[in-house]
Amino acid sequence: MSKCLGWRTAVDFPTELKVFTPSASDQVVGVLRTLILKGEVEPGMQLREVVLSESFDVSRNTIREAIRQLVHEGLLRHDRHRSAVVVKLDDDDVADLYAARRVLEISAADRVRSAGRETLEAVQAAFARLEASVASGEWSEVVAADVAFHKSVVGLHGSPRLQKCFETIESELAYFLSLIRLAEKEEEEPERILAEHDVILQAVLVADAAWASTAVAAHLTYYEERAHAVLRDRSATG
Repeated sequence: MSKCLGWRTAVDFPTELKVFTPSASDQVVGVLRTLILKGEVEPGMQLREVVLSESFDVSRNTIREAIRQLVHEGLLRHDRHRSAVVVKLDDDDVADLYAARRVLEISAADRVRSAGRETLEAVQAAFARLEASVASGEWSEVVAADVAFHKSVVGLHGSPRLQKCFETIESELAYFLSLIRLAEKEEEEPERILAEHDVILQAVLVADAAWASTAVAAHLTYYEERAHAVLRDRSATG
């Protein structure tokens, strides 16, 4: 085995190692995440390992792995009976989420003049994906494309670490966007979603930092207010 300055540069792994993708756990995570974001598994609902294991026809260890991932994403929490519960996000969660988004997205828009060509093209490509998802009428994809668009805006930083920071809030952001969609029936006004994001896109494409940061700030304030309103309405209706 070759060495360089005392460090190994190659490892002889056993030839029988195999990687299977996606794993059963990943598949369970994907299904449960989709059901939660669609509102089919509601906030406060308890998810028991035994029931999930039987429903998915997988081991309880696989279910535990999936639950750990969704807890990490902020969509589930453990209760004292060792089952999992779909989170009930509140006004403090909204405020905290949008505070984090402002730090990541507005500061990214401020850096648009120094952003590379590939980064700008990524924002344009993300908007094209949003257009296609709106045209398809598949609203779970619209939410995913919406989140991806904002992730591309964070990409204007050119920082892998800040990109990872955004990834830690992606699922919670998708959750709130799904709640807004369900409450306000956004599918009845698809052109509004595109118009709201097109303003940001145009500012980014002309590399106008003042316009871009103002557009992003206004967008975040608008959606934060809507998220608070949705939670108030859900609380009022029980």
